[in-house]
Amino acid sequence: MSGYSNHSILEPYILSLRPAAVRGQIWHLPEGYPMLFVGSGQVYGELIQYDDEQKVMAQLDELEEYYGEGNENNYYERTLMMVTDLADLTYNAWVYRCPTDKEAVLKTQGIFISSGDWRKFQQKTSLHLE
Repeated sequence: MSGYSNHSILEPYILSLRPAAVRGQIWHLPEGYPMLFVGSGQVYGELIQYDDEQKVMAQLDELEEYYGEGNENNYYERTLMMVTDLADLTYNAWVYRCPTDKEAVLKTQGIFISSGDWRKFQQKTSLHLE
């Protein structure tokens, strides 16, 4: 997401970026980053369009430790999901989420974010740490 360290890796390729939401649940993991899980809630983030999708997806796959569909070493699963922007327009977009075989273990380690907004969770948490 914009404003976070990994955003700079992909920034040169961004054509557009806008707030958006996807169906699921978001959890904050102890390592300090979010994990999207299958669920019926709304999770808020950003919809990003790139000018060199193949290059960007290769960089994202490396960053997210995704080695291909069904690979047992995947940390995330990459899947196409329906994403909705603030204008209520829908798009199919690549999303990284928790593989179903790792859900139970990772949920016991993480903090469920009921608002679905990891950025707000981060801001609230950092205020309590200062």
